[in-house]
Amino acid sequence: MSSSHELVAAAVATTAAAAGAGGSSSTSDQGFATPSTTAYSSRHGTEGGGSGMTAVTMNEEAGHGAESSKMAIEGGDSATHAMGFSDYIWNVGYLQAQWTDVQLVFFDQSINLHRIVLSRSPYLAQLMAPHPPGTSIRLLLPDLNITSTSIHIALQHLYNPALRLVDSSNARSVLATAYIFGGMSELVQHAYRIIRQSFSPSNIVDNIHWLGQHSTGPSISGTPASIDSPSSRGGLAFGTLDGGDGVSSPRSQSSVSGWREAAQTAPYGEWSSRLRDDMTDYLINIFPASLPEPLSSDPTLFNIYCQLPYDLFKLCIESPDLPIGTTQARFTFAKKVIAQRKKLAGANKGASGPLMEEMVLLAVGTDSGSVEITRRPKKGKTTLVKAGPGVAA
Repeated sequence: MSSSHELVAAAVATTAAAAGAGGSSSTSDQGFATPSTTAYSSRHGTEGGGSGMTAVTMNEEAGHGAESSKMAIEGGDSATHAMGFSDYIWNVGYLQAQWTDVQLVFFDQSINLHRIVLSRSPYLAQLMAPHPPGTSIRLLLPDLNITSTSIHIALQHLYNPALRLVDSSNARSVLATAYIFGGMSELVQHAYRIIRQSFSPSNIVDNIHWLGQHSTGPSISGTPASIDSPSSRGGLAFGTLDGGDGVSSPRSQSSVSGWREAAQTAPYGEWSSRLRDDMTDYLINIFPASLPEPLSSDPTLFNIYCQLPYDLFKLCIESPDLPIGTTQARFTFAKKVIAQRKKLAGANKGASGPLMEEMVLLAVGTDSGSVEITRRPKKGKTTLVKAGPGVAA
């Protein structure tokens, strides 16, 4: 069995070779193991139209039967058999690409695989259903989060567990691919855990905008998707920085949508919802708890809140769990953040500036008071024209 580094099937898969008798694994320029390019079904049948049983005598069959009986008597269990079968499928089926009957094409790469294995994925099963064995099928996945590496990892996982290949650099794309493929919930869950555990002050804003990114770009094949998937129906979108005009900032590529209501349009189902909750918890509880007092003067928290979509910013500031000492301190902090958000929004929108204006209100009349974030359409400037002779005022 090759090492985990050798088993990474994330390198460029070569195109199908001419039909031949043998198949073997190869190594890419990056040192990753890649499947053989043996043509479809190159070992099906026998030459000369024989029955295919000439190499196996009845004595050999009997020997195999006796051996199987002996193993059963000695306590051989189904787990041992399953492990042996899994190793065989991985080495002979995936690495050596023997008995292949379908070719997948994506990112100008191709890989020879097996319909019976790929059918574990509902998405791939639906894609293959109209086509006979031996067909070359182009993957049409419009989600911009999907990469060549994530496709290779997901395909490999259908043959042999590939959890060890997921890390913080590819977890987001693996989650996207595995969720859309379906049939590999353990891979989706593993990628989700890695994403959640990797949250930091330096990447939390990027993760928020990633989760809110629309999947409106071209498919990975350069043509529209032919199968309806969560991505092709439109991705999750949160509010823009200024939160009011529906025009995306250069960074987020998102349109106006509430943070709380985002689950209804989440591109990755419950995993988007979980990540949304995890990000909220990180911003309100986990990260603030790691900061020294006074929290309202911390520059890192200030910079993060300045970049949040409006709906999430409002949720965090108004949350009673945000550990800012007093209502007045919260109000002052929010006021400073809004002033900086206004500058950032103006820079993103150009000379016209944002179309919505954010405000912070301090509610009084209760024992402790409360802080509320709101917004309203920005008032246009009134131009005064001096009337002269012959000009109507």
